[in-house]
Amino acid sequence: MKDYIYVDTDLATSYFAQINQGAITKTLFNNENSELKTTNGGEQVKKHTKAGLTSGVTVSHDNEKTEIDTFSKAILKNNTETVENVLHDYLIDILIGSISSKSLEDEIIDGDFIIHRGKIKIYDFEISKETVTTTFMKNIFSLADGSKEDLEELNRLEKKSRRTKISATEDQKIDQIKKGLGLDGIELAEGAFKMLDKLFPDTILIKIDNTISLCDKSKFRLLRNHLSPLNSSTREVTVFGRVLSKVSENDTVIPTTSLEILSKASMLFPELVTSNFEIKKDGDYNVRPIAIYFE
Repeated sequence: MKDYIYVDTDLATSYFAQINQGAITKTLFNNENSELKTTNGGEQVKKHTKAGLTSGVTVSHDNEKTEIDTFSKAILKNNTETVENVLHDYLIDILIGSISSKSLEDEIIDGDFIIHRGKIKIYDFEISKETVTTTFMKNIFSLADGSKEDLEELNRLEKKSRRTKISATEDQKIDQIKKGLGLDGIELAEGAFKMLDKLFPDTILIKIDNTISLCDKSKFRLLRNHLSPLNSSTREVTVFGRVLSKVSENDTVIPTTSLEILSKASMLFPELVTSNFEIKKDGDYNVRPIAIYFE
């Protein structure tokens, strides 16, 4: 039994259709319905006969045509969605059985299908961008009695600095309070997460050992606020996908010419930032995930 976190059904269907020269279909019928719609149309023919009893009278027929089309369609939304999910999950199992996949212990090249199981780490840069901010952390510190006085003093000095030039002593006091509260590091992280959110739009990174899966936010089975607790889960999770590339230290080497920087910017900056945050390291694999699940 698989407990799916992420499923890319379109990708799975594409691979399966290419392997088997056609797509898989599955039809389930359910007699329950919450809505019944009936449409009329079609034809019904009635014949009326008149017969004469005396010799020489012609027998005549009158034809009457009535339009009657009756189509009944019952739809139960919840059942429809359940059938669709059953098909998705069944398709993943069939695809796994149809291909030759590798593990991290094998010699892997770009384009190989892999199945790997390990501990999960989830990186949602949009949520990080919204929560790892000086404003958010100040609100947290305001709840702690030991930090209230420092926070009030910091707010007073920052408000003053926006109105007029402050003294060197006051400027040092601001730096001292920020350092004591850890806000200096938060400011650096805030800028980094804003950059990461732009570099990975609509994407959540899932790291399972040496694999980095680039996951489309719209294809998760769980709500986004349900993903964070998975970081502390003791269960191992399985990733089934296709290797895009292997991470190399050369990916983070800044080119020496402006032309090289422009040509490699889309690849260089995401690798550079994720490597500096130790999300990726040399030897990891970038994976296009088909499914991620608990077993």
